[in-house]
Amino acid sequence: MKEITIFLSTRNRPVLIKKTLENIQKICPQHKVLVGNASSDKYFEKISKIINSYKNTIEIPYNPDPGLS
Repeated sequence: MKEITIFLSTRNRPVLIKKTLENIQKICPQHKVLVGNASSDKYFEKISKIINSYKNTIEIPYNPDPGLS
């Protein structure tokens, strides 16, 4: 099987990133997922928690750094 990396970009959409990660978990959990979180301060922490909650089932090398978004 070929190695595939999925890139997701998000900004202030916690419901959408959660649904997207749920679908990846169901359909293709073997692929690596990179997430660019460009959310404002209001949403950044919430979205980071959602992303981190999937780290046990999907390979997500996510290191939140709002300064790089």
